Amino acid sequence: ADASPAGSFVTELRVPIGSSLIGAHLDERLRSAGDGLQLLALRRGARVLSPPLVEPVALGDILLVQGAWEA
Repeated sequence: ADASPAGSFVTELRVPIGSSLIGAHLDERLRSAGDGLQLLALRRGARVLSPPLVEPVALGDILLVQGAWEA
């Protein structure tokens, strides 16, 4: 049986102190990275923002991203 992961995953990522994402516009950043990640939502405190985002990423934001498992 093939035990390799397949399909896609969804995960939350918290933006830590010193992250290069702070101040970045994620829609542009993820598109140019070419790593297959897609931003589904951004949680900032009690607010949930959906793409396309107008506001840049801030310290403590939680990013909900989806990506594909590599074979």
